[in-house]
Order: sequence, then C-alpha cells, then structure tokens
Amino acid sequence: MDSIKRQTQRLIERRTANRECITVSGFDLEIARGVYQTGLDTSLFIDSIEMSASKDFLEIGCGCGAIAIALSSRARKGVACDINMGAVRNTQRNLKHLGILNVRALYSDVFSKISGDFDVVIFNCPYTKHPVLDPVDRMFWDPEDEAKKKFFLQAQEHLRPDGILYFGWADFEYLDIDFPSTLASRAGFHLVETFARPVPTNAFSYYVLKYKRSSS
Repeated sequence: MDSIKRQTQRLIERRTANRECITVSGFDLEIARGVYQTGLDTSLFIDSIEMSASKDFLEIGCGCGAIAIALSSRARKGVACDINMGAVRNTQRNLKHLGILNVRALYSDVFSKISGDFDVVIFNCPYTKHPVLDPVDRMFWDPEDEAKKKFFLQAQEHLRPDGILYFGWADFEYLDIDFPSTLASRAGFHLVETFARPVPTNAFSYYVLKYKRSSS
C-alpha cells in the first residue's frame, strides 16, 4: 500500500528531525524529534471545537500540545495525554514555556490513566490499521484499530451528560469514511456535525466529526 510507504517515510523524518519552532493560534511552540508535526488537521480541530470558560476538556494523542494549548484560553481546565512519552514531555515543555497553568499533560493509552469526566473529549487518531514497533509509530498507525475502538467504547465513562466528542478522520482512498460513525453508534453516540478541510491539492480532505450521546 502506497500509504504505508509514505507513512514509513514520514516516521523516519520525524525520528530524525531537528527541533522545530512553529506558531499555532498565536502560541510559539516547539515540536521535538519523534513527535507528530502539526498541520491542516490540527488547525481544523482548533477551529471546530466549541469551548467556553466553564468547560473542561481532555485531548487524547496530544503530540506537541498544539490543540490543548490553543484551547487553554477558552476553557476552564484541560488534560492532554499521549501514549508517546516524548510527546508528553514536549507538551509539558510547551506549557511551561508559555506559562499555561490550567492544562496538564500526562501519559495515557487512550483512557488508561485518565480519571474524572469532561465536557469535551478530543481524539485526532492515527488513521491506518497497521502493526507498530513502538509508541512513535502510533502517530500514524493503529494496530487492529484498537485505539479507535477503545476511544468510543470507553468514552461514556469520561463524558459528562451533555458532553461532546470530537474525532479526527480523512477520506483517504483506503479508509472507510463511515467507520468512525459505525464505532460511535455501537457505543451509544450519534454524529451531529461534520467539519471538513481539503488539502491544497484537493487530493483528500481532513474531517472533524462531532458526536453526542444517543437518546436511550
């Protein structure tokens, strides 16, 4: 599959990259070696998520912390987690550098180390079902779609009654565009809104899918 070759090359690039400095939503951030590089998908999340000063959020798969940091000024408090400890440390450094005190970063395999509940839960997931060698591989690959399945199955335990899930997806030719909504429906959620952003070449689009609990 061509996508696996492309993703393998991107993983090599991320594993060998020098530290980068970027600006996202007015925040100056560092992206460390071995951490996901922000892009159109990141900005789509930031623009799509509804947040207010009374709400708490959880971001799963935080990478360098760009989404959580952008939301920090709009939220009461937040938690950013990742299965890659390099990403957790990267987010912690960015939070410290920026003096952001209402967001904390920690290690978690989806919800494994998460306690409490939230108004908003966010997951810009690895799209491709493929084996991994280590946590860095999980920025692109999700063996047997296990992280996606865990997300929807366990979200009920961590979402407040009127809470919202935001889930990232794309219309790559090898992906089932309806797969997230199938998982969501089985777990008791329904799709309420879709946000889309095409790449400049129009070869594909990124999506943020907004879910709420289904009525019993």
